[in-house]
Amino acid sequence: VNNLNDNAPAIADAVVSLDENVAAGTAVTNVDDSFTDSDLDRDGDTISYSITDGNGDGIFAIDAATGAISIATGKSLDYETASQHVLTVTASDGSLSDTAQVTVNVNNLNAAPIAIDDINTVVELPANALYYSDNSGNIGILDPTTGTRTLIGNAGQTFTDIALDSSGNLFGATFGSLYSIDPTTGSATLIGSIGAGPINALVTSPDGRLFAANTSGGVYELSTATGTATSVGSFDHGSSGDLLFTDNSLYLSTSNGTIEKLDLASGTVTTVMTGLPSTLYNLAQTDVGTIYGSTSDGNLYLIDLVAGTATVTGVVSAGAEMWGFAAAPVDSSQVTISGDVTPGTPGQDYDPDGTAVTVIGVAAGTPATAPNSGVASVINGTYGTLTLDAGGSYTYTLDNTRAAVQDLDTGEVADEVFTYTITDADGATDTATLTIKVSGAGEVALLIASASANVSEEGLSGANADSAGTTDTTNNTSASGTLNISNANSDILSFSLTAPATALSSGGQPVQWSGSGTSQLTGTVNGVTALLISIDNVGNYNVDLLAPLDHAGSGEDLKSFGVTITVNDGSSTSSSILTVNIEDDSPLLATPMQAVLLDGIGASAIGDLHLSLGADQSGSSIQLSGLSVDGSGNILATTLSKAGVVISTSSYLTYQGAKLHYVTELDGSLKAVSSEGVDVFKVTASPVSGQYQITNYVSLDSSSSTFNSFKLSGGNSGVYDLGTGSNFTLLATATANGTADTVNTSNNSFGVGDGQAIDTGDVLTFTFSDKTTGAVTNMSAIALTTDKLDSNEQLTWTAYDSANQIVGSGTLNGVNGGKTSLTIDASKLNVGEYEFSSVNFGAASGTSYKLAITSITGQTATYDQQISLNVTAQDGDSDSSASQPLLITFDSDNSVQAGASGTALGGDSGNNNLIGGEGDDILLGASGNDTLTGGAGADTFVWRAGDTGNDVVKDFNKGEDVIDLSDLLSDVAEDNLVSFLRVDTATSTLQINTSGLLDGSGGNADITIKLENAGGFALSASDTINTLIAGGDLKVSHD
Repeated sequence: VNNLNDNAPAIADAVVSLDENVAAGTAVTNVDDSFTDSDLDRDGDTISYSITDGNGDGIFAIDAATGAISIATGKSLDYETASQHVLTVTASDGSLSDTAQVTVNVNNLNAAPIAIDDINTVVELPANALYYSDNSGNIGILDPTTGTRTLIGNAGQTFTDIALDSSGNLFGATFGSLYSIDPTTGSATLIGSIGAGPINALVTSPDGRLFAANTSGGVYELSTATGTATSVGSFDHGSSGDLLFTDNSLYLSTSNGTIEKLDLASGTVTTVMTGLPSTLYNLAQTDVGTIYGSTSDGNLYLIDLVAGTATVTGVVSAGAEMWGFAAAPVDSSQVTISGDVTPGTPGQDYDPDGTAVTVIGVAAGTPATAPNSGVASVINGTYGTLTLDAGGSYTYTLDNTRAAVQDLDTGEVADEVFTYTITDADGATDTATLTIKVSGAGEVALLIASASANVSEEGLSGANADSAGTTDTTNNTSASGTLNISNANSDILSFSLTAPATALSSGGQPVQWSGSGTSQLTGTVNGVTALLISIDNVGNYNVDLLAPLDHAGSGEDLKSFGVTITVNDGSSTSSSILTVNIEDDSPLLATPMQAVLLDGIGASAIGDLHLSLGADQSGSSIQLSGLSVDGSGNILATTLSKAGVVISTSSYLTYQGAKLHYVTELDGSLKAVSSEGVDVFKVTASPVSGQYQITNYVSLDSSSSTFNSFKLSGGNSGVYDLGTGSNFTLLATATANGTADTVNTSNNSFGVGDGQAIDTGDVLTFTFSDKTTGAVTNMSAIALTTDKLDSNEQLTWTAYDSANQIVGSGTLNGVNGGKTSLTIDASKLNVGEYEFSSVNFGAASGTSYKLAITSITGQTATYDQQISLNVTAQDGDSDSSASQPLLITFDSDNSVQAGASGTALGGDSGNNNLIGGEGDDILLGASGNDTLTGGAGADTFVWRAGDTGNDVVKDFNKGEDVIDLSDLLSDVAEDNLVSFLRVDTATSTLQINTSGLLDGSGGNADITIKLENAGGFALSASDTINTLIAGGDLKVSHD
């Protein structure tokens, strides 16, 4: 019987159970022919096996020859994915086939959690970073070098400006309110209402003060606790949008396209930049000192306040309009990122069993054993800190203050690795790493541009230390400090200084710089060092002021200039500005010593100005001007009695009757010149010696007094006192037809003889004398009135001087009614005459009249004349002192007396008596035989070139008083004095011959000075002179 293939393979269904996670290759079941229990069917044909359904994931594999089913390579059973697999297995003998179902039940086992490594990225804040606010309420960080904005958050308010203080507190202002801003989230909290108009500019000072400006330019200090505004000044124009604070001054970008400076100490406003866009809303100085500005459209500018320039950077920051800038303190800033390592999403930590996983440990780096602590704690890494909580959320804070961060170059990435452990509900664990990729923003050695050095001329030799001036912070001539250097790639730094571009001068001469490009700059003027600026290799700088510099202002102002400092760390360089501020000094002038001198020709006085000129002495000057003049410029004087009682405050100084006026000379001296063009006296002042000198070229008229109140009674006495306070006596005499007659007075009028009239042939003579001395004195004017001098009648008069010489004559015609007036003064006298001592009055043919005196004006030595000058000192760079009065008294007699304080006493060519007082007086007798008494105090007795005479010093006190012969012997060397100066030790008399012709016994002396009360001289003549010079009692040179 032939065998036919008519029996199909017969395979049976099967059910098996396997644990999940069994290894690949694990046997599931073996399928074979159910009749033969082999891999041959009943016909003996070989059976071939395959899985024809239910194995879509390829988890199972079957041996085609044997029917053995196993877990496929690389596969595993997972209960959570599928708890049962139903496979269709087909057995075929080539012609016939059979199928069976193999059911694989998966047993659930506890799977360990799976921890997957995580990566996040943080970028270091760039140098020059700024906080910004925009008109959408966003707060963020701006990189002004690229224009990139990094959003922090939205404040929920639109701020007109923001400001950051040195403690990291960020503030924002709306038009009317002040807010605090969280610099990590941008959220804002109201502080309070400002109440100072629309505020649109805000800035803080280094000491924590918060300043604001409104749209009208008003400036206020705001309370950071309440927002309350206190006015501190105002700008000249309204605010455009931002303030900057540096050098105790506020700088404002104005709506006028300028930047204005408000000095907080003085309130002075100056314009430092012009031609800017009116929408320059933002100003801020970065932590490396660079000042940036931006317009509303995001264009960024570099601002240089020293040079006064605004440079377009070409960088535009796109986005909403930026309305506020504030400097971000980059080197003390932190950048925080956040994440979650276990949310259960693909690619992150999870538990295959589907249970929640929990973080149970975290540590920096990759420790050998799994960490099991540190959750929710701050874990310190290399570049920052990590806080990872049990739920898998974390924050990482990049700390910009760390050297490791600052050492990262632009684009350089460093891995900050942390290892953490997770567990599931069944206690199974796994570990993974969290890697923070820290990206560098590029660092160079940074300088603080706001570094400054304040030095003052007030500390120089001869300078005046005071508290005046626009800026007066120090009296020191040296200042030092240390630059804040960060982010250097090496501990070895090199510094260099570049000479300032600002032109500087001293005494009008330019400062020349040497050492530019080295670590020390030397500024010299005509070879003399004026300034030294140096820096060492760790950034310690020093500024030494050795000479005054010229300041442009007329008061004590600030001279500022910038010195560029460049630092190199071996791989990069950076530059910044050291601002040097030189505070000015100014002259100090106290009330000058008053002067009392004779009014005669050749009189001279020397007084102390009480001047401290200060540091800027070269080119200094003294300005003199008159204080009291009338509307025509004529000099007015105060007339004083010898007791100092004011007689008149509006008398005129005159020379030969002509009024005087002041003329200012080119050298600042002041001359008094008569209306006839005669130089009368001159006042000079020297800032070098600190003294003034008054010199009379001619004799001043003595003080003039006018009296117009006379009490004449009837009678024939002939001698009349001209009234209380008068210093004159009038002697009236008369003749009739050449024969002496009597004077008849009645009702204040004069007549001759028995009648009350002056008739034809009568002569009435008035002769004037000094009431005190009885000597004939000169009068300058007499005013009279007539009675009964009718139109056909004529009065005649003739005036005489004290030598009885005619100095003038004239007539006066009568008028209807007989009453007319006559004034005899310089205008009626002969040319060149200005006073008279007697006047004759007569009557022409057919004339009869009465004569009354209206007033008499005359000069007398019993009164003094005092004037006041205005004195101002100006130093070499035009700083002026306060003006002070100089009192000058002209005395008409030969004796002058000092006032209560130190006085300059001056004699003339006569024999004078000069008497000092309680103060330190300066006595100058001039020519003649003078008697000088110093009185109390340290007195100086002065002889000038041209003086002669035999003088006596009544109370010379060695060790206190000084004999000053320096002008008299100005050309004589001290080692050649013997033929010019000697002392008679027996009589304590100095003997002087100004021509050097003095013999050994003192013969040929043209000046002798007897020193009474000097205590005698025990040494030889030459030794005595040397001792007096050495002790300062005798001055023979100007040194």
